[in-house]
Amino acid sequence: MKKWGKVFVLTGSIVAMLIAGTGCSKKNTGIKNEKLASDYMELFNMSEGIKTEEGCFKIQDGICYYVDFGEEKAIPLCNKPECRHLSEAEDPDTECNAVSGEDMYIFPYGDRLYEIAGNEDGTVLTSSALDRTDRKEVKQLMDIYGNFGQGVVVKNRLIYTVSKVADIQNAEELNDFTMMRSIECLNLDTLETEVYVDAGICDGLQLLGGTEEYQVYSVIKNYEGSFYILDCKTGKSEEISLHTADGYKKIVPADQEKIFYYEDWEVSPDGEKSSTVWRYDIEKSKEEVLLKKEEIQGAEEESSIRLIEIREDGILCEAGDVLYLVDKESHRVNKKISLMEVLPISDAKEVRLDFVTEDAAYLAYEITNRTTGDESDWISWDGVIGMDDLLNGKKAVKVLIAPRMSSAGNPVDEDGNMTGSK
Repeated sequence: MKKWGKVFVLTGSIVAMLIAGTGCSKKNTGIKNEKLASDYMELFNMSEGIKTEEGCFKIQDGICYYVDFGEEKAIPLCNKPECRHLSEAEDPDTECNAVSGEDMYIFPYGDRLYEIAGNEDGTVLTSSALDRTDRKEVKQLMDIYGNFGQGVVVKNRLIYTVSKVADIQNAEELNDFTMMRSIECLNLDTLETEVYVDAGICDGLQLLGGTEEYQVYSVIKNYEGSFYILDCKTGKSEEISLHTADGYKKIVPADQEKIFYYEDWEVSPDGEKSSTVWRYDIEKSKEEVLLKKEEIQGAEEESSIRLIEIREDGILCEAGDVLYLVDKESHRVNKKISLMEVLPISDAKEVRLDFVTEDAAYLAYEITNRTTGDESDWISWDGVIGMDDLLNGKKAVKVLIAPRMSSAGNPVDEDGNMTGSK
């Protein structure tokens, strides 16, 4: 499967601003929106997006969008009159403000958008107005021998992982794992930087999720993870013991509790596979089994459990491309929904559930090129479906972002059919 596109988020009055821009009759400036940012945002996976309370930022086919959850609309981050919002692949001379490279993170803070991206000197933090005008360099985060990994924005702080070449003089001879890794904190107001964690040379350093109070992270050595809880305010860490050695699986924090959930996938000596969701109580330093895949009737044998959320009406989880709503007490399956069957197309090869809100689920899906049959050439959509429709298995996905280019650079129409060749 190809590498999925990238995602980002905004809210409230930005919708009015950008819709005015896409209508392109006049230009709005000076828009401020205190609801735009959230006290906690994860900069983890650009393919799934950067989510705030009311929306998500996403890059698709070289154009950056704000997906507004309330309006269920995707708006290009550009306010130029009469702009067609063409990517560089569609028009090398495009001047659309929404044009974006794939290897960047975008997040809102105050009344500005911030971007983390590479330049000729390394990795730089820049800011712009909400329509991506008035762009300014804020801070050079690291030089060419450093790499920005993941981050979380906690109020006015950017907490992020850094990988630096351990021996610069012999950098070309080192492999990717001979790196010094750390967690650093940048104050977005003062631009002062502090090292929270110095992990030294290790195979990996992963942020796994949390809240504005804490962040769970792993230090990976010899393919096994050691786990820690970072106090986001003080920068202090405490090691914890989890029933897994997988240092890459993300956690699911509980609402308003110092409790989180995580998944474990094990293979016994005799070859039997087991997938379990665990519940970890931070204050008690205690974990217990929440759900075993074996309890989910009909779950695919080769698939592991992915916890989506704990709802009032049950535990919502995914195994393969199938969602299960499981009773909290009896673990009886109350709902079983194939994600493939709610899509508006019948030939999807991949589907991914990105976000769920109280009212809707946001997902991405792909086909291989129908015209050429090239299985390495993917065509992607982003869509939304109401939670009631999803849990009732209705074919009710609404397209938010239609494809414009295939992964191989072939132009396509909104139905995913080729209109030309690169």
